[in-house]
Amino acid sequence: MTTDVQICNVALSAYCGERAITSLEEDRPSAEACRLHLDDVQRALFARNWWNFAKTRQALAQETNDRDEEWDYKYAIPADALAIHWVNDSGVARLMLSAGQSPDAPRETTGQSSYTDVEAAVCEFTAFVSDPARYPQYFADCLAAMLAGRIVSTITQDATRINAAREAAQMQLELAIALDSRNDPPIHPPVPDWMSSRGVT
Repeated sequence: MTTDVQICNVALSAYCGERAITSLEEDRPSAEACRLHLDDVQRALFARNWWNFAKTRQALAQETNDRDEEWDYKYAIPADALAIHWVNDSGVARLMLSAGQSPDAPRETTGQSSYTDVEAAVCEFTAFVSDPARYPQYFADCLAAMLAGRIVSTITQDATRINAAREAAQMQLELAIALDSRNDPPIHPPVPDWMSSRGVT
């Protein structure tokens, strides 16, 4: 089971040339650097991609609509939403996805609220997952590399190691995005009428 300490130790040993820690609370510069930067790097990584393992849906709670001349409804965006994928009726969204169209309804999102004309709206979003036990291996590996890229210059002054750690962070990010995308459902665009009339499906 992956833990924060394990992720930090991969960052320290594989990329920074530093011995492992047993706790983030250790009184060592390496532990202090991990403690200081881990949460920020986690959040930055979640913002880089619409990770499938962090995708969730939630029915939105209505708020008092202060712009009813423009929109029919105002909804509260979930507090743990890092990126909004779409807001719509779930059935309509499913049909639009199956037709190869964007499932997002017309909306305006400001701060923690979203305005739309959709009744009983559902939101799909990227949620922040703080428990590393839920991370796929590719995401944990990427997080370790990105953490190393952030803290390596506080651990060592070796320019070669610093550059290597930062290059590895970018490579691991590209790999993680590619591996995560394998979980995306295939999108089949609608067949034009002139093709379907000839038997193409």
